[in-house]
Amino acid sequence: HILGTPAELFTSGGCVVLDCRPFLAFSRTHIQESRNVNWNSMLRRRSKSAAVSLEWLVPDKSLLGRLRNGEFSPVVVLDEASSSVSELKSESLASLLLNALQSEVQPCSTQICFLQGMYCI
Repeated sequence: HILGTPAELFTSGGCVVLDCRPFLAFSRTHIQESRNVNWNSMLRRRSKSAAVSLEWLVPDKSLLGRLRNGEFSPVVVLDEASSSVSELKSESLASLLLNALQSEVQPCSTQICFLQGMYCI
């Protein structure tokens, strides 16, 4: 429902989709206007026991600033292997991103969602 809503009907800057799938899968096919979220192995090792900042996950500084300011609502997170939030492992990129969004984005103006059923071609 959210993804099919025209941008002009949102009261905020609109919906943004953050795609947690690997870059090659994202490059092959993705939801129009979605943004790929990076998470390389060096950052993964560095953050083993610490909370991960949005700055580490969202390389586009303009998008990062707009997310932190609450300019998008809803923010939709998706991955390729989980059919529900309860299935996410705590160290998964989608889980780390959801946690970072909940702690760093203005909560009163931003709805954070997880696309259930994963992304399939």
